[in-house]
Amino acid sequence: MEKWETVLEDDLYGVAAAVKSVTDIWKTISVEVDAGMFRSVSAREQGENDTRCREVWGRMNGLLKSFPQAVYGQKMWREKAEKVLDDAMDKDVMFQLGQLPGNVRSGFLEATRTFIRHTRVFDRGLVLDDLGQALRNYFVFFMLCLADDSDRWFHEAIWGYSLLYPYTDNFLDGDKTGREKAAFNFRLEQKLKGLETKAGEELEEKVFSMVEAIESVYPRKIFGGLYDFLLMIYDAQIKSLQQQGKTEKTAEELLIMSAYKGGASIYVDQCMIDGYLKLKDILFLTGFGLFLQLADDLQDVEEDAVNGHQTLMTLSAEEGTLDEVVGRLLSFLKYVFENYWTGEETYKGFVLDNSVQLIIMSVFQQGKYFSEDFIKQISEWSVLPGSFFAWMAEENTKNSENMQDSPMNVMDILDVWSQAPTVG
Repeated sequence: MEKWETVLEDDLYGVAAAVKSVTDIWKTISVEVDAGMFRSVSAREQGENDTRCREVWGRMNGLLKSFPQAVYGQKMWREKAEKVLDDAMDKDVMFQLGQLPGNVRSGFLEATRTFIRHTRVFDRGLVLDDLGQALRNYFVFFMLCLADDSDRWFHEAIWGYSLLYPYTDNFLDGDKTGREKAAFNFRLEQKLKGLETKAGEELEEKVFSMVEAIESVYPRKIFGGLYDFLLMIYDAQIKSLQQQGKTEKTAEELLIMSAYKGGASIYVDQCMIDGYLKLKDILFLTGFGLFLQLADDLQDVEEDAVNGHQTLMTLSAEEGTLDEVVGRLLSFLKYVFENYWTGEETYKGFVLDNSVQLIIMSVFQQGKYFSEDFIKQISEWSVLPGSFFAWMAEENTKNSENMQDSPMNVMDILDVWSQAPTVG
């Protein structure tokens, strides 16, 4: 694949038409946000949620601070942690987990525990930020499982796919020469194609192990489409390097690249459920993938601008038009769910509400880029007041500083929490 566009030319899955459809809709959708787009949240409800979330946050912090170094006290601590986490999920409004039935929350918690335990057995050196990046992708997979009425929430393939992100990012963002990165990219492409190739170093061996984890669940001879989509992601990531440096892209080019890259990523997430992508889902997945890519770019807009990475969000920030772009993003999200959703109606609200709150939280966190009027408009849909996110940022800073002086780090604590339940 010499150019990312060639994937769309020889198209077996309807990706080209889907990318064109969702980008055409994006260009024509309204940039205005109106009061009736999403559920309005009263100031009283926001205040109650604020109080409840701060209480839960305090209990979680207290739990971390009370972690015992002595092994004999850790079992009791773990039992207490289960009760605190169960209560936190029941009351959660930030990630909308409180909307889910108790058995679904419990299943998700156990799957997350298994994911972490699996990761720590494989790689003790993986840092918390990288684990968090992998878990964010895993959460998207979980939402797609709910939409597909599947409770197959953990297996080696989704674990391997989710960890591909931090491992490949660490290699390409590391202190490597251009030639070394090009050689790595070539070997990874060969590996994704199923060709015999040897890893060059330890980090590369881990990347290859993640591909092999996927193959152990979904053999490429049976699930060839999955590997086509993995190659599509690889191709999109390579071409997204064009967004770095002095090369300037137009808004149109950045939009199409975002739809292609975001769609490719979520196609694989969908395939991870049972190995296949259903053609009836292609429009929703492409639209939702574009939304998630732009939401991610919004979260990183300041960092990307500093690093010289051009995205639709950094371009809009430079032009002072982020109000309009994020307004369009919310209108686009509503359109995608109203017109393209093909999943279980039971969980449509959960996925949509989660997506809306993700954007609102990002706007609060990147507030300097937005007008007061725009922030006031979208605040009406927020389940939490803007002041909560400022408080949360301060608490996170304090926690990071406190953990630096602690004899136990978060990964050690996660080891104890993620232990398999003992029998008897």
